[in-house]
Amino acid sequence: MKDEILLSVIIPAYETGDYIGKCLDSLLGITVGKEILVVVDSWEDSTVGALEGYLEGFGEIRVLLNDDKGMSEARNTGFRAARGRYIWFVDADDWICGAYNELLWKNLEEYEPEILLFDAGVVNETDQQWDAYNYIRKDKIKAGVIFSGAEFFETCYRKDAYRTPVWLNLFSRDYLERQHLFFLKNYTHEDEDYTFRALLPARRLLYIHEIFYIRRYRDNSAMTSGFHDKQLHDFFRILQGNAEFIKLRWTPSLAPVLVRYLYDRVRVLIDRIRISDSQRKELWYKEAALWFYGYMKEAGQKISDPAVPVLAVEVFLYLRAVMEAFPFEREEAEALKEWRSAVKEKIKSSLKNREGTYLGIYGTGNHTRMLFPIYEEIACETERQLIFIDSSRQSHTEKLEGYDIMNICDIESGTDIVVSSYFSQDEICRRLEEKTLSGHVIILYI
Repeated sequence: MKDEILLSVIIPAYETGDYIGKCLDSLLGITVGKEILVVVDSWEDSTVGALEGYLEGFGEIRVLLNDDKGMSEARNTGFRAARGRYIWFVDADDWICGAYNELLWKNLEEYEPEILLFDAGVVNETDQQWDAYNYIRKDKIKAGVIFSGAEFFETCYRKDAYRTPVWLNLFSRDYLERQHLFFLKNYTHEDEDYTFRALLPARRLLYIHEIFYIRRYRDNSAMTSGFHDKQLHDFFRILQGNAEFIKLRWTPSLAPVLVRYLYDRVRVLIDRIRISDSQRKELWYKEAALWFYGYMKEAGQKISDPAVPVLAVEVFLYLRAVMEAFPFEREEAEALKEWRSAVKEKIKSSLKNREGTYLGIYGTGNHTRMLFPIYEEIACETERQLIFIDSSRQSHTEKLEGYDIMNICDIESGTDIVVSSYFSQDEICRRLEEKTLSGHVIILYI
């Protein structure tokens, strides 16, 4: 492996003369066959002057001209020129670290993954450790196991371990070429698009729970300089592109995770609109909401799960809190109706051919209150007594819409329980597992 170029490191560089040296020093410690491709915007860039000593002493470093085409096209330029079996996109103000010579190359040779993933640390402008971003996933993902892209995405997203920076991955060049994968030209947030489209179709992913990369957080860098109409446009269009990409990959287990991913990204978009300097915030809100609602309606025809309409409802509820005037009463009412209908159908189907005295609704928050009419209807139709459950309250001390609120410790054995929460569903299920209840537990969302 030493005689071939195993690794092509691609570094887009724009006015990084103060930082590129530390980055290159770390990369030159790699002992396998490598090439380091530094892609600059122009020959007048400060990075070029900082490279002079390196170019004279190290033949594996090459400089390529990007001609002021931006970050995405700089990476594409480097990729087109790359000769290595694996590609590592590295930012010029960051550096690599750890036992990569022992672990990275060994795992590449043994497993031959299409994508090799690892962790990263973060420092601030003065190289002090900074915990604002968490790129460490060793307690959430199993290392040394081959995943498919869909399996890895599902595992990561359910455990809040999905991260988009491309520098957290080594990519097989052959795999990227087969996928015809390039960065979107003239877009910010390009990693959101690239990582998503690279990961999902992959068949062989391997995660190593080691830190091999250090990200330097700079206040004036491209990704930390605030949100303007350009950034909002790019983030939204990438989100829409990802949504279309998803349509090709619906599976019963993955679909609920994918729609949750889209919901979370829409929430991020709304937050960025809110704190942006845009003069057309209300128009951005409207475009995002109507697109998401239309997409969820279409998704609901493929996924028979209440998770689809509830996420549309949640977006409308969130917009009520941030918009000066809320123009979506009709759409919100439709989404709420669809959600209630889906919940009712799921509960009645779960209770079919079951006899019981009580119908317990675990949860007393806004989610439960919006579904209250459905819960009351089902209790009446199935001739059960309706009670509400809250593990933090004393039994019989409070009521919800006239019905008792009970502590989980006082629930009679045999009570059928509906887990009435979307965002806290997993936590409630864990609490129920600790109890020895013989009733049927109905989980509303996959």
